[in-house]
Amino acid sequence: MPELPEVENVRTSLRRKIVGQKITHVSVHRPDIIRGPSKPRNMLSGCQIKEVGRYGKQLAIYTENNGSYEPCICIHLGMTGSLRYEPTSGQSGTQLNHIHVTWRFSDGGTFFFRDPRRFGGIWTFPTPRQLRDTRWQHLGPDAVTITAMQLTKSLRNRSRNIKSALLDQGIVAGLGNIYVDEILFQCKIHPLTPVKMLCCKQISSLVRRIHRLLHNAIKAGGSTFKDYQNANGNHGRFQSQFQVYGRSNQRCKQCETTLQTVTVAGRTSVFCQCCQVLYK
Repeated sequence: MPELPEVENVRTSLRRKIVGQKITHVSVHRPDIIRGPSKPRNMLSGCQIKEVGRYGKQLAIYTENNGSYEPCICIHLGMTGSLRYEPTSGQSGTQLNHIHVTWRFSDGGTFFFRDPRRFGGIWTFPTPRQLRDTRWQHLGPDAVTITAMQLTKSLRNRSRNIKSALLDQGIVAGLGNIYVDEILFQCKIHPLTPVKMLCCKQISSLVRRIHRLLHNAIKAGGSTFKDYQNANGNHGRFQSQFQVYGRSNQRCKQCETTLQTVTVAGRTSVFCQCCQVLYK
């Protein structure tokens, strides 16, 4: 599933292509992936793109008319979703299967939402405020901007382990299995460590590591294993820097101990039993 670095790269690559453009036509091929009204107006037909935003793992496309914001949509890529832009309609990419929505612009360009497994979706809203007050209201702070104080407050009086806590989008928005494994390895914290055992200094270090790792992953274009591409069709490169994720039963790059796995919150976590301390 695309996590924050991948979604941020989709946002920036798409933003450069579509901001300022006017949508002239919308084709909805799979209405069941749309939550909310799906008439052309709700899907931004006739609107000019004002901005492409992101919160956690979710994208938002904002529009304007005469200087005021108009309808917006929220897009969640799910497991295999992607957004692709093409400068002119009719090119090879638009012949791909599993394209559920196509937007056409006044300059002849198109962009489309594709999702083979259909775990993603599109939500329509009359205003950005309604998007924030409904769909994003229950999310925690965005992982790129979260502070040590915010994370400390969110973790206070919780009995769960740190891995499941960081995967919880209500605590911090944007992290998933890939980057949580990498962050915990860098912090030398075992994924099963109870959050109540972490001191303020460790949480501050954890937040710094979150910011640094996400910055580096965004700069590398995110991580690609199979499906992920940005809006230009480019793959990510950060997977070459993984220390633990996807490397179970291989040697730790720090101490050469064989990396172990444990299931946490239904996800396979890879860790080093020597480098990562289990605080009890």
